Amino acid sequence: MDHNQNSQGGERADRDKLQLKKHSRYAAERITDRMAWRLAAQIPVPASDTFAVVVFNPLSWRRSGIVQGRAVVYGTPRSSDIAAFRKNGLRLVNDRGETVPYVPLVRHEGLSITLELAFHADTIPAAGYRTWYLVPGYNPIDNDNIRPCEIRLDKENEKNPEAVWNYSTDASMPIGPRRNIGSDQYRNPHYDLTIDRVTGDLTLADRATGKVILNRMAILGVEERGGNYIADMTPSGRTFPALIDTVETLDNNALWCRLRITGSVYGMPFRQTLTLPVSSPEIQIENEIHWTGPRSVRLQQTFPWAGPGNTIRYGVPFGHVTYPGAMVSPNGSDLGRQGDEIPAEDREKMRLCQHWVDIGDDTGGLTIAADHRMWEIDPKNSPQLRAYMIRGINHCTGAVIRDEDDELHAIARPPAGDYTFRYILRPRHAAFADSAGYRRGWELNRPALVTAVGGRNAQTSTPLPTSDSLLDLTDTTLVTTAIKKAEDSDALVIRAFEATGHTTTPPPPPPPPPCHSLPCIRN
Repeated sequence: MDHNQNSQGGERADRDKLQLKKHSRYAAERITDRMAWRLAAQIPVPASDTFAVVVFNPLSWRRSGIVQGRAVVYGTPRSSDIAAFRKNGLRLVNDRGETVPYVPLVRHEGLSITLELAFHADTIPAAGYRTWYLVPGYNPIDNDNIRPCEIRLDKENEKNPEAVWNYSTDASMPIGPRRNIGSDQYRNPHYDLTIDRVTGDLTLADRATGKVILNRMAILGVEERGGNYIADMTPSGRTFPALIDTVETLDNNALWCRLRITGSVYGMPFRQTLTLPVSSPEIQIENEIHWTGPRSVRLQQTFPWAGPGNTIRYGVPFGHVTYPGAMVSPNGSDLGRQGDEIPAEDREKMRLCQHWVDIGDDTGGLTIAADHRMWEIDPKNSPQLRAYMIRGINHCTGAVIRDEDDELHAIARPPAGDYTFRYILRPRHAAFADSAGYRRGWELNRPALVTAVGGRNAQTSTPLPTSDSLLDLTDTTLVTTAIKKAEDSDALVIRAFEATGHTTTPPPPPPPPPCHSLPCIRN
């Protein structure tokens, strides 16, 4: 946290800092979108009633997974000339002509059709793209023969004819709803997921090993006595569990099985959505928290590890660290052990982790991808991993507010609002370096870009293929962080680091494309 945060500049300075960050992000996204549109427009389509959906992969390895983005359907010469789509529906096919089920997340209809869709994109080329197409036809998303999850709800026990209440020696009646509340169970080819309907706790078993790997995951609040973002995070000693309102199945179709838990923790409403994809051995978690503030509490997502081994690794810039180690400074000493404002007892548990955390041994384990950095590691308890979501404080170190009566008031943070936190759980059945589980953390934080273009053949003398790749480091443990044009030639400069601590050899550079000069690329 910046020491000047919430200091002399107050809310105006905070707004200015936020605007600078947002402006940089929006400018970069605009450039990315424009270049993606330009490339996608050069990919031919086979017919005027075919609309390309191009998926770009910014990472240097081949990847597969669920992608989300926008697609459009319109006619020519009039945008409303889409009778075939209105009559037959919208079917998604890949570049081999195979039908791909998709979920229409949002659909807007008028003269034309615009929709946000989600589908499984398999084998997107490294540092490249692949093309799918919308054509008239049937979308088999609700095919009854494809159901990723076998679901057993606790409420079904009310219909169990064997569950009876004997109220005399010769008479009984069905228990029905007169019973204690139990758990819902979701099973797919990879996992058994159990949800306690009272507490909302989640227990995950790996079907490949038949063993529980996470025992009673939960959202909870750790109360503090006030605290700030610089040096004070003294707990009160109380921990508050979540209060559950609803547990419901959202959908169970050819793409995914999704379920949602709603409730509150420390007075803060939350909504937790769990996604079990059909084609990927993972579980995706999205926690949406409505922070009403101000409250002095840490809201955390816990991951109580129950599998073999307790070696904990986590990502840092340009590599990874094995706990309890920390990043190494230029002089060779561990950063964070040279004295700090945070007490040593708290500092030893806290880590800023880039993109992922992994736990286990050389036979297997679990990689947790995350889009937020702050974690608390307690190797003696289970061991347990706790991801910080929101931490509320009752004062800032830098400034207070003096009111018109000359009274001083502390500044509480964070501001009220809606906050979202995402995780992906990916068990591994090999050593850490061999599993490449760390890649899932990068994929969560570098999502594929879905770009839609109109249904016309590319108007160019050198059309692009339906899929292509700039470079491919899939068979290495390298992670590319930057690709740029050289300043003194038309060559490309690639910056990458080795992610697992092992020696690796990069592949030879790819041959230059037919059009590799900057003026040619621009045109």
